[in-house]
Amino acid sequence: MSSTATPTTAPTGKKQALPSLAGVKTKQRKGVAKASAKHEPAVFRDTLCKHLEAVPAGDFDGYAKKLDDLGSVLDYRKYEQEFFQLLLVGRLLAPGGGFLQDGSSASPFSVIGSAKEPAELGNIKTIAEVFNKLIRRYKYLQKDFEETSLPAVLQHVNKFDNVGNPGSGANTPVIASAALPNLAVAAGTAASAPPSRSGTPQPGVALPGPRPNQDKLAMITAVFVTTGVAAPTVLASIKKDHLVKDGTTLAFLTVYLKTYLTNESIDHLFSSLRRGGCHDLMEFLPASRRSMPELAAAFKKVGLDAITDMFQKQRANEVIKVTSAHLREMIAGSDSNEEIISYLKDQDRSKAIPDVDFVTLIWSGLVSNLDLNENPAGAGDELIKELKETAAILEPFCQSGRTQVALINAIQSWCYKNTTVTGLFVKILLNLFNLDVLSSDAIIYWHSKGSRPDGRQQFLKQADPLVKKLEEQEEESDEE
Repeated sequence: MSSTATPTTAPTGKKQALPSLAGVKTKQRKGVAKASAKHEPAVFRDTLCKHLEAVPAGDFDGYAKKLDDLGSVLDYRKYEQEFFQLLLVGRLLAPGGGFLQDGSSASPFSVIGSAKEPAELGNIKTIAEVFNKLIRRYKYLQKDFEETSLPAVLQHVNKFDNVGNPGSGANTPVIASAALPNLAVAAGTAASAPPSRSGTPQPGVALPGPRPNQDKLAMITAVFVTTGVAAPTVLASIKKDHLVKDGTTLAFLTVYLKTYLTNESIDHLFSSLRRGGCHDLMEFLPASRRSMPELAAAFKKVGLDAITDMFQKQRANEVIKVTSAHLREMIAGSDSNEEIISYLKDQDRSKAIPDVDFVTLIWSGLVSNLDLNENPAGAGDELIKELKETAAILEPFCQSGRTQVALINAIQSWCYKNTTVTGLFVKILLNLFNLDVLSSDAIIYWHSKGSRPDGRQQFLKQADPLVKKLEEQEEESDEE
């Protein structure tokens, strides 16, 4: 019986097409279909606005419910940035941050278009709750909102008042009073400053006139951060050079801070600023105006003196920490007195630390490398030797009676804490007097009414002979 061999096809290396039925359309997966769809932000905008028009104006619960329902109809994920542009400023943004001028109407609901003028905090909180409900329902929106969409809008915040209120359809700036009680925003206070000859605002001078839309965005940003809808890092987006230079950043910041403090404590605020990398408030001022007097004056105008005090305190603590650590390193490394003095003068130039505290810092640094416990018997000799070598470092910073008394008090506290050298207190004063670091007036004033409570009676008694001698010398000088 013969058999017929089945012919075989030689492999070609190409994947053979699967068989298909003629006339039957292959269905794409849902994700593939969405990914291949055209990116049409204008169509998305028109569809969203058409649905929102069905909600009565001012019905924020209705807007929240409608946006919740539309999540199953519109592709929020694909149009996240455009979606939040519409909800924040009412229109799509063109490249460069201005409103897209294509003849379309503004969104029926947005922060700029729906908030009252002048802005009211209660109304702003109601609008913010719409965002809160939306993001809680569609959690994937939060990451893009706080990292991309909101910062992208805020970095162009200076452009939203120049073309009018999107809700009004006008092309002229909208005039409104301040956003919060007793809040003369920096923009308003700088409005009278003269422009340059070219007609553009001078660096550091806010654009003329009220900026109601900017105030609304500043207020709602503060509410977003305090309620957890956005992270504190979002505030960094207004530190762009062009915003800092024309005063927009400072104007925005003052409204933000004032709003934040209506919900949280000042400690909570500074903790938030630190987590957001915005704790150095000097960075919100133009480079030519970065000084404590400038910052204090700007905050005083809007009733934020407490912010100035807290910032100055924290800044001083940071400078003290850095300066103390570096001073110890320089002394331990046997740097020359000239190098140490030069470094300390650079640090003192910022005036972040009061002069009396700066002298205390220097004294602590100078005695930091003394090991008083290793050789208690010879501690006094070592200390006096050290003083003679380093007194030149103290002298430039002890030019007033206040700083000299502060230095004596620093020595008093140090001797009180280190019992090994308690008996050397007067010897230290006498050596510093002979080295022209301390004056007789400073020592006598300290003895009469300038001493600290730390071991006061003990040290006053020690200093009695020295003070008596100094007083006698002064009397003799007067007689001559």
